[in-house]
Amino acid sequence: MFGLFKSSSPGFKVVDKIWMSKQAKLNACAAMLQSNPDCLFIAWFEETARELLQAIGHQENKVIMARDAAAFNRQGRMVMFVEHYPLPTVEQTLFATLNMKEIPVLTAMDEPFFAPFNPENMISLMQKMGMKEHEVVSHSMVSKSIRRAQEAISERTKTDHPATSQAEWFSLNVR
Repeated sequence: MFGLFKSSSPGFKVVDKIWMSKQAKLNACAAMLQSNPDCLFIAWFEETARELLQAIGHQENKVIMARDAAAFNRQGRMVMFVEHYPLPTVEQTLFATLNMKEIPVLTAMDEPFFAPFNPENMISLMQKMGMKEHEVVSHSMVSKSIRRAQEAISERTKTDHPATSQAEWFSLNVR
């Protein structure tokens, strides 16, 4: 009735998993694939897909581009995104299309997405607390912080020019 009882929840839950370094994330992806050969990794940028393919030994049909995800047969596969898209609306549109209940997103503190947030200080703090590079951080507070960061990026972005890497995307799109 008049939209009063519509849920504002998107119908899916994003679960962020964050490593200190991209190399640690890539190593974790290779280990995931070794323990579960049905893993499917989805990348937003070609550079990320190339790096991951190299890390997992160029295994076919294990890494796909986000633009192809809706058409790709994901049945029975453990699906993970290997990076965030900087704009939340783009990401949420695909997540809704995929009709998944839980969406794991794997990122690293040294990726361009985190550059505006002084990741060196966060990494230093994590190391002082005894965390090792191969350990992963995953918490709802971290995921909420990432959503807020995406909103801040969105506010500073006038266009969404395509790019082959996160770094290129930021240089083309963010003032």
